[in-house]
Amino acid sequence: MAHVTPGAVPADSGSHAGIELFDGISFTSAEIYPSIAGALTAAALKLPDMPGRLKRLHAGQPG
Repeated sequence: MAHVTPGAVPADSGSHAGIELFDGISFTSAEIYPSIAGALTAAALKLPDMPGRLKRLHAGQPG
């Protein structure tokens, strides 16, 4: 089953947004968000910027 995991990576003054895709590739934002909720929201909002990966996710195909 394909999956996407949004996350928050701790930083000195807040959290980075993170996304782990079903094919094992991870992305972390350069921006630091003051809260974990803000980082998770930012991670989720980045997904539509990756239509090719989302199409493969929907099809259940790796990378």
